[in-house]
Amino acid sequence: MSDWWTVLLWTIFSLGVVVLKLGKSKSKDPIGYILLFYFFFGFGPVVNYLLGMPIYFGIVKEHIPSAAMIMSLGILSFAFPHLIFKDHSLVPDENSDEPHRWEALKIALMGSIVYGGAKCLLMLPLKAQGATKIEMISIALPQLHYIYLLLQLYFCAFYFSAKRVDGLAKIYWLNVAVYIVYCLVVAERDFIFPLASIFIMKSLVEGKKVSWRKLAFGGVSLGVLGTIIFYLRDGTQEAGNIVSAVLSQGSILFINTFVLKVFEQGHEFFYGETFLNSLINLAPSFVYKTDYNNLAWFKNLYAPASDSGYGFALDAEGYINFGFAGVVLVYLSLAFYWRVLLSKFSSSEFFRYLTLFSVGFVMYALRNDSLALFKGILYAIIIYLFINTTSYLLSIRKNA
Repeated sequence: MSDWWTVLLWTIFSLGVVVLKLGKSKSKDPIGYILLFYFFFGFGPVVNYLLGMPIYFGIVKEHIPSAAMIMSLGILSFAFPHLIFKDHSLVPDENSDEPHRWEALKIALMGSIVYGGAKCLLMLPLKAQGATKIEMISIALPQLHYIYLLLQLYFCAFYFSAKRVDGLAKIYWLNVAVYIVYCLVVAERDFIFPLASIFIMKSLVEGKKVSWRKLAFGGVSLGVLGTIIFYLRDGTQEAGNIVSAVLSQGSILFINTFVLKVFEQGHEFFYGETFLNSLINLAPSFVYKTDYNNLAWFKNLYAPASDSGYGFALDAEGYINFGFAGVVLVYLSLAFYWRVLLSKFSSSEFFRYLTLFSVGFVMYALRNDSLALFKGILYAIIIYLFINTTSYLLSIRKNA
């Protein structure tokens, strides 16, 4: 069988798994949507390859069949437990709400609105004059730019908490609006993941039926929007037709094909070392510090003299540790994490927050590594505990 037919079969198989999961529970849990993002980021360039359209020059074409197999194993391993076990209820139990009115969250959101709104007002005149992204960010408190963007991932995850408190929901949505405007001004696509998370979980909890037409429209709209922002941000990129441009947004195929090339040339497997390194790296730097990370390892092999970053991929990390079995291990572990989240969703306000956060963040982490995944989840837990505890203390003081 030729490589083209092999790749086509893996593509059809993976799409079939995604459609099967969406068909089973697209109105019951978010797993199908995460799988759809995985398919888009992984197989988008594959579809370009199959149709004879341009693909990124760094993709090693002779390894596309094996890379397609890696991504198919990831999709199947992530979907399988959710296909065979029953779906969990996503109807929140009001008795599980925290015993306060989230005063600390209100303060945090208002501070975020002030910073984001003021920065937008300062940047808009510069943008009208054709200023670069760096010039706009540098206009005032540039060191807060990436902190602001990072915090929004966590603030957006408080949707279910903000929804139940009078007045807080309006502040929450105002912050979301300012965040979106801020991202559009500086041509960042960060808002797409948390925004998708909010509306996916909102629809699921409210019991809204999601038709295939709405799903297709939403998916295409997000893909086109992300592509437009990408080309606005980097004017050096050359775009072919719109279909090819949209399908080229994922870097997972590039990462996987190059990793396969490196290991074909004799590189030894890590046998779990990168996962252990990620776990230990969660400790403060004065306790444990290492210069190794997967993104730097990949960059040093692919283009050591380059100033660009290339990201990584969770399935690639599974492969560099245990081969194809490692891919299965990574995504079965991720599926178990999601089974826990969904089983606790209705009975815990904390798990409602963590679930909404994880929808968008796992979509993002598919194109990163275990360290980014572990750190993101750890920070989410710490931020919730801090805001929750502070809100509780403020409520005690207010009622004293």
